[in-house]
Amino acid sequence: MTDVRWLEHLVPDYLWAAGVVAGDGDEGLFTLARIHDAINSVIPAGGPSPDGVFDGGLVSLERLSGSERDRVRSILTARGLVDVAVSAGFAHALRMYPSAPGNWLANLVALPGDHVDPLEAEKYLNRAIAAIADGRGHGATAIKATVFRQMLASRALSFAPDAFPMEELGRYPKDVTPSERRLVEASIRASYLATAALDDAQNAARIAWARRFWDANWNLYACRAAVLEDDEAAGKDNALDRGGTAAVAGDEADDRSQSGERVTALWDDFLRTALQTDPHLYDPGRHEVLSGLASHGFRLAFAVAAHPGLWIGEFSGPLLRSMAEVIIYLAWFATPEGREPAAHVRFKEYGRGHLKLLKLHAEEFADRAGSSEMLDDFLEDLEEEVNLELGEEWQDISFEGTFSGRDLRKMAIAADVTWLYKLVVGPASSVLHSEWPVLTRYAMELCVNPVHRPHWLPRRDLKPALRPVAGVSAAVLAGYLLDAYKAALVLPSGEAPRADASPAEEPPD
Repeated sequence: MTDVRWLEHLVPDYLWAAGVVAGDGDEGLFTLARIHDAINSVIPAGGPSPDGVFDGGLVSLERLSGSERDRVRSILTARGLVDVAVSAGFAHALRMYPSAPGNWLANLVALPGDHVDPLEAEKYLNRAIAAIADGRGHGATAIKATVFRQMLASRALSFAPDAFPMEELGRYPKDVTPSERRLVEASIRASYLATAALDDAQNAARIAWARRFWDANWNLYACRAAVLEDDEAAGKDNALDRGGTAAVAGDEADDRSQSGERVTALWDDFLRTALQTDPHLYDPGRHEVLSGLASHGFRLAFAVAAHPGLWIGEFSGPLLRSMAEVIIYLAWFATPEGREPAAHVRFKEYGRGHLKLLKLHAEEFADRAGSSEMLDDFLEDLEEEVNLELGEEWQDISFEGTFSGRDLRKMAIAADVTWLYKLVVGPASSVLHSEWPVLTRYAMELCVNPVHRPHWLPRRDLKPALRPVAGVSAAVLAGYLLDAYKAALVLPSGEAPRADASPAEEPPD
């Protein structure tokens, strides 16, 4: 058995079938069945080869012999299924990948001037992938049902009596009740998952094609960042964009401007590097983790550098400590241990586990406290976020101090940035944890009445004087942050990462 994931490994194999079911999963299921029946009539009953059953995937199409391909063309034409089976969008899409399995099927459609249009290709792929990306969704289930049907017809799959709802299957998908539909579809998905996990030649070919497909797409198509609600709100009401420096006078405004501009210039350099470095879309996890850490660090740096309210030591300390922690993480990812493929996976799993733990605690609290509109909305949002990338049943919860299994000081030692731990993390941690010297420095003042002996009182001024040292420190740390990010991106061989100008996005001017 092998770990085979639907979107990552299998969706590229079903790009042809996805186009058929994209409009209506039920109607698409019947259409695919007619196409499969036509192809079944010209290939051996057991499938195109001993390596696997013809299941409508591109890999199984590729294994058809030359004479079988000719007969498929003839039978689809004779039954009037060519236009249904092979759309122009599919032809444009698949021809973007010259070595794609099943390319001969795309050649059934003649494109004007034999010209492949990348826009039409992307339009088809967007629609097809969106239709089946969710493995439990309507489109994906329709495809799995046709695969299941093919396996039953070829006798590659059989069940013990009463082990499968065969009677309901005979009436699926249109003549079943909602509960029967759920039962049949759950059984189909479970059966598909069991067969898809087999470590065989067909899966090896699928995974090889999936890797080529995803990795090629970074150079073929542009990234499109989602516009989130908070981004829109920030764009409408941003004090900095409206000249917020007016509230800061004299030298403080100059300090703010210089620190903010320095961080902004470093951010532009980071963004250019991130957007021009190939993330290797088949497995972009490392690029995602490194870029996410750096982006978070720069946002912290800009918040401190550009907002004088954060120049107060007791407010900037926790943020600067978080920046230093990010730099240590990035430096550790540049070590041999940090470059291991499992390193970035552990980082994601560690954070997901903590989010899952929060969900469990919130559910436990809701059971005791009872339902409320606010709590119900919170739980609903948590449910969606926890299962965003991976089902929560597959997530482990770690109680280690960090994702690496060692504390931050040991990570700093391993990454040769002990100075950062000693000079930033340690002192700033005292602010974060409200240690006594921090309280006397920022929150208390001495009573100077001799008859009271020296004792501490709470400060009576809620607005301490601003000092630009925090903004300058944020800008300095931002420079180390960029250096650590670029070092972590370097390949283990010592080669610089490929930085082709992707059509993904234009780097900032």
